This record gives sequence, structure tokens and C-alpha cells, in this order.
Amino acid sequence: MRRGGLTFLACAALANASTVSAQDQVPPSSAIQDAIEAGDLGVAAEQAGIEIEACFADAGAEPTVETLAPCASLVMMAAQLSQQAGKYDEAIDFGEAGTNLGVAAFGENSDIVAYSRRARGLALLELERTDEAYRELTAALAAARAVYGNDDPELTFFLGAVASAELAKLKGAEARTLIEEAIALENDELFLAQLRLQYAVALLLLDDAMASVTQARMAADSFAQLLGQDSQPAIEARIRLAGAMNAADRADEELTLLDPTIELLDSGEDNEFLLIEALSGKASALTRLDQWTEAIQFLERASALSRKIYGETSARTVALADRLADMRMTSSALENAVLNPPAAFWDAFNAGDFAQAEAILAPIAKDCGRKYSPDGPDPDKLAPCVTYFTMLSLTYSSRNQLQLAQDFSDLAIATAEANMGDPSAALGLALTARGSILQQRARVAESIPYLERATTMLEGDPSNQTWPKLLLAAALLDTGDAGRSLELVREAIELAGDQHDKIFYLDIEALALLSLGRVSEAEKLLRDAMAANPSVALPTRIKLERALAQALVLRLQFDEAIALLDRLIPQVRATFGEHPLTASIIDILANAHLRKGDSRSAIDAFNESLAIKRALVGEDNPQTAIGYNNLGLAMLETGNFAEAQRLILRALEIMNSFEDFNFDIYSSIAVSFGRLAELVDKPAASLKVSDALVRYAEVSGKLDTLMVATIRISRGTALTRLGRLDEAEAELKQAWAQVSVSDNAQGSAFSAAIALAQLAVARSDRDAARAWFGRAERMARRTFEPTSSFRSNASFLYGAFELETGGEIAAARTLLRRSAAGTLARIESYDDFDASAQREMRGLSQIFRNQVEAAWKLQEAR
Repeated sequence: MRRGGLTFLACAALANASTVSAQDQVPPSSAIQDAIEAGDLGVAAEQAGIEIEACFADAGAEPTVETLAPCASLVMMAAQLSQQAGKYDEAIDFGEAGTNLGVAAFGENSDIVAYSRRARGLALLELERTDEAYRELTAALAAARAVYGNDDPELTFFLGAVASAELAKLKGAEARTLIEEAIALENDELFLAQLRLQYAVALLLLDDAMASVTQARMAADSFAQLLGQDSQPAIEARIRLAGAMNAADRADEELTLLDPTIELLDSGEDNEFLLIEALSGKASALTRLDQWTEAIQFLERASALSRKIYGETSARTVALADRLADMRMTSSALENAVLNPPAAFWDAFNAGDFAQAEAILAPIAKDCGRKYSPDGPDPDKLAPCVTYFTMLSLTYSSRNQLQLAQDFSDLAIATAEANMGDPSAALGLALTARGSILQQRARVAESIPYLERATTMLEGDPSNQTWPKLLLAAALLDTGDAGRSLELVREAIELAGDQHDKIFYLDIEALALLSLGRVSEAEKLLRDAMAANPSVALPTRIKLERALAQALVLRLQFDEAIALLDRLIPQVRATFGEHPLTASIIDILANAHLRKGDSRSAIDAFNESLAIKRALVGEDNPQTAIGYNNLGLAMLETGNFAEAQRLILRALEIMNSFEDFNFDIYSSIAVSFGRLAELVDKPAASLKVSDALVRYAEVSGKLDTLMVATIRISRGTALTRLGRLDEAEAELKQAWAQVSVSDNAQGSAFSAAIALAQLAVARSDRDAARAWFGRAERMARRTFEPTSSFRSNASFLYGAFELETGGEIAAARTLLRRSAAGTLARIESYDDFDASAQREMRGLSQIFRNQVEAAWKLQEAR
């Protein structure tokens, strides 16, 4: 039943309740009867509660089922009265108490149990706890069948209640069967009218609108005749009849019914729940007549009333809100057809000619804005222009005009929200543009929520959903979730319509594979794609070649990578200007020079990349912090510890200013600081940083990542320097087990081997030290170019160990010669004899002195 219920139903039920017990029951007082006859069911329910307490008190200090049994009828009555009065929580409690007492006193199948369950079930139904209500009401029906049989009109109470639950579950056929059984039994005109009203609803669910109109009209006429035209049941029946007319496409007749009904309901506050239904029905009728503005106004009133009565989160309120959003979107689509950019714009945009794309679209978008909102940008009026604004935002973004991009992105989002609703396809595209701009500003983590919302909104729209999926994949890759990034980009590729579209996404797929250590797979993917698409647009080829260069660096093919990047950088500058992609490619070039051993060229490139980042995203940005860290690492390779310290500390300072903790970025910088601390003989400082990172990794579940393995190597090295050798061994062996099996961690594996060799030296375990130095030196020769400082240092450390321990002196001399050759080659590549070259010369002098010492020892041995 609806909120408030029907007074005559309560009276009839209570009349039967007075004779249901299997033994003498405590009768209701005259006060309860008087309140019921006056129609004040709330007062009656309160009085019943008082009389229950008195009855329980009479049962004694230690009551038994036998002494409590006479109270059962009162408890059942309180449940029904509370349910009819809209006191649903009390009805649930009394219903449960009546059921338990009835079962204990009279068994599962008794009037007490049947009516208690029915009251409780109807209350649960009003609170939208439909599944619980259904279980309770079907149990009530089973008990009633056992008590009354299948031919007693009393059964209609229970058949109608279960039918209400079936209707709430939108099961029209099941409800229809129950109602037809009840109608065949019922001989009271009032109860029959109520059943017909339920029947009308069931028929609507079964798409039989004409039959629904017939049943609803019969119910409305009966209620008007028996209870009066303005009675609550008559009003409710007219609203149901109006709904049936709407389904039968008789909107004019529906409005004839609803207009006076709404006027009547507006005059009081007792039946606001019916006013919601009437307003909602009128909105539906108006949409059938294409009067969308008026329909939205009536549905807005219905939504506001629902929030007031039922709350923000109730199923009724949520359903109305969803309907209102759909109505607004449909209205906007009908009244404001969205305009799309011309084909010439798309040709220029897809070809990477963003200046031409801007020249085509900017005047069109601005003219559209002036046409629809001549007094200034009013989002409520600009629906036709929303796609113009979104694409112009992306065009400005591609040209590094980020403020303009942001302005048009804001306008696109506001326009979509005002006219198409949330969610909508237009808003999804506008949010995608916002995510793209945030990524270009290097605010990658901030872009993720926008892109996740956009992806959800555009679900089922493959041509548009691929775009936010791709950007989201790129963001997740940058924030360290390469596995999920790979899943998303492959989903985007699956959605793409043809091979030309799919190639747009392959650079992200390849970069994700590289992050996962699947280098050969990534390289093959890129080379095959470029071979199969020789005429692909230049922006796409640039991104593919950028990923290929990254793969070449990881495969230690530094010369090929440098040649590719030297050719690529002028192209990316000509296409994108000083763009994040430009900085990314210069970073790869710098890293290739660093790994090859050309620290000078690496420093120049890292300086160039840092300048671009600072200009694009400002000083206090994670990307700028990475730039400072990269430059600091290059300075470490030249021995310029003071400048390296300044740069790395600046990187840490920037990262510490953010509340959001990016573990991978912060850790890479912290590890650089740890390495610096080791080189300047401050192992305690290095250990403190590493300890903090390991603790965070434990809390956040990141212990199995390669970054944590790198942190462990730094920690183990510091522990060795501090003499805590057992702890160092445990840490380094754990790191070695992790990095030695990864194709993407050769550099880390080399560092672990060096650290284990130094640990063995500290333990005076010459055999173990020799084995680890040998392994590290062999790895360096496979991993680094002859000019690399890593390779030179590995040979020097191994040779110095053999020399100092009096081991294999001939091998020591060979190792020192290799180190000298690499160092000399680096010095010869310098353009001038600056401080870095002088430091290299001092290092070379030490190597030569060791060579001479080795030669003397060999001579003495002979």
C-alpha cells in the first residue's frame, strides 16, 4: 500500500484480528478503537504500544510463552497500526515480535503469524527493502493459506500484499496471477477497487495499456463513488489511470485528468507523495506532446519533493534524478543539434598540422559562440557549439597554448553539464580534453579521475571511448601501473575501427611493454607497425620512433638510438614546438649518452630538457623534479658532487611539496641522493632515506617492484659501509634475486653485483669477492659501451682488488688497462679541458699508477 495506507483496510484487518487467537487474548482498549474510528492510526499505534507494555508486565517477572501468549493479538495489532500510520521502523519491530511470539505460542501457521508478517513485509516494502519484504510477505501468504484455505476472501489481504512486492520487483506476470486470484475471491467493493488498481499497474508492466486503462478507470470510479472524489484512494486511482493513458498514447486525456488533480494536491501537504506521482505523470504527458521545457519544470518539482520526503539516496529520488538528466539531454539534443567541425579541420588535425587546424576551427567556434550567446559565453545557450569548444581546446593544447586550451575546456565542460547532463557523451569528450591538458601540464595524477569518468560516460561509443582509454593508459604508465596501462591500451586497440586507427595507440602499448621488461616484444611491435604503415601521419610516426629509441637504449644499442634521436628532435620541434613530447625525446637522448659514457653530452641534453619543462609546467612540478634529478645523476658521473647534491636536493624539495606521494618518482630521486651520500662517504644519510622508502613500500604493497630492488641495493651498500654486514647481505641477496631475472634491470643487476663484491671484501672473503667482481665486470662489458664510466669503474674496482690482495696480478693489469682505455676515450671526446675533464685525468692518473704497481709486482714474481 502507499504511504498513509487506507483507513478502511486497517479497520477491517483489526476486526478480524480480535478473533484470531487459539486462546483468550487481551482485547484492545476502547481508546484504541476510538482512535481507529477517528482515523488517527498514529495515536492508535502509540496506545497499542502502551497496552503491550502493560500486558507484558502482567506476564510476571519471569514470563513464559504461556503467560505472554495473551499479548500476541495486541502485538500484531500494533504492527498493523504502525504500518498503516507510516511508522515503518516500529511496524518492523512489532511485526517481528508478533511473528516470534505467534510461532512460539501457536505454531508457524496462525492468524497472529500471518498478519504480523504481512505488516512487517509491507513496512519493509515502503522502505525499499524489497527482497526482505518479498520473503516476509510470501511467508505471510503461506501461513494465511494454511489458516484460511484457498477460497476465503480473507486471503485477498495476503495475495494483494505479495502482488505489491512482485510489482516492486517489476514482475508483472507474477503479480497478475496473484491479483486475478484475489479478485475472484473478493466481494467487498472497496477491496476490489484496490485490487483493480494493482491490476492496472501489472498490466502496464505487461505492455497491455488499454486493459490497464480499463482496470484503473473502474478503480477510480469505485473509490469516487464509495469514498468521495477528493479522497486519497480516488486521487491515487486517477493518477494511475493517467499513467495508463500515457502508455496508451492518450496524452491529452492524461493532462485532462492530471491538471485538476495537481491543483487539488497543491492545496494541502498531507498527500505530497501523490503529488510527486502526479507531477511525474504530467512531465511524461508533456514529453509526448514535445513540450520539453515545461516537462522538465514539472519533473524538477517532483524531484525536489522526493528529496524532501524520501531523501537524496532513496530509489524514488535517484530514479527521478536519472529521468530528469535523460530528459534534459534529450531536450538539448532535439532543440540544440550539436554542430561538428568541417572535414578540412579533421584532415589538418590528424595530420599534425595544428596551426592549420586552429586557423580553420577558431573562427567557426567563435562565430558559433556569438550566434547562440551574443551577450557573452553563457553555457546554458551554447549546446550547439560544444564539440567546437572541445576540439579547439585540444588544438590549442597541441600548440602549447595551454591557457587558451584550458579556457575552451572549461567552457566545453560547463556547456555539456548545462545542456546534456552528467553523464553524457558530450561531457565525456570535454572531460577527455581536460585530462589531456592536465597531462600536458605534467599533472598526470590529476588527469586520471577526469579520464576515468570520461571512459565510463563513453562506454558503448567505440569511436569516442578509445581516446580517453588511450590517455588513461598513458597516465597510468607515467604513475607506475604499467600492467593496467597495457590492459587499457589493448582495450582501446580492440575498439579501434581499422588498422590506421590502431597505429595511433601502439606507442603507448610499446612503452608499457618496455616498463614490464618485455623489450624484444616492444621493439618488434614498433618495427612491424612502421614497416606496415610507411605513410602514417608524422605526429604518429614521431611517437612510434620515440618508443623505438627507448627500446634501443634498453637493448644497449646506444649508437643506433642516438642517431635516431638526433634525426627525430628537429622533426618533433617543427611539429609540436617546445612540448612535453620534445622534452621526453631529449631525455631519452641524454640517457643514451649517459649510458654510453658521454657525460658531457648527457649534461647538455638534460639541461635542455629541464629548460623546456620549467617553461611549460613551472618550477614546482614532478616533471621538473625528474629533470633536476636526471641532471644531478649526470653530474655525479663527472665527479661534480657539489653540483649533483644541489640538483638532487632541489628535486627532493619539489617532491616534498606535494601531498600526493608518487612512490616511483620520489624513490628514483631518493636513490640518487643515497648514491650521492655514498660517494661523499655519508652512508648513515643514505641508509635513513632507504629505510623510509622500504617502510612505505611495505605499507603500500610495492615490495615486489624493481624500484624497491634498487632501493635495497642502496640500503645494502650503506649497511656494508656501516659495518652491519649480516643485514647488508640479507638486503643485497634479496635485491639480486629480483633484478638478476629481469631483462629490464641489467643496470640494477650490475649495481647489485658490485655491492655484493664490496660486501665480500668487507667480510675478507676473497673468493666470494673475486666471483662477484668477475660477474660484475662481465655484466658491465655486456651492458655498457666501452666509454661508459660504469664499465670503466667495474674494471678498475676488480683490478684494484686483485692488486691489493696480491691475487691474480696479470689479470689485474689487464683489467686496469681496460679501465684506462675507457677513461681515455671519454677524455678525448671532450671539446675542452674543463673541470670534468680534469677530474677524469686525475682518475686516469690513479689507474696508471696502479698499472705500474702491477707491472712491478709481476717483475718481482719473475
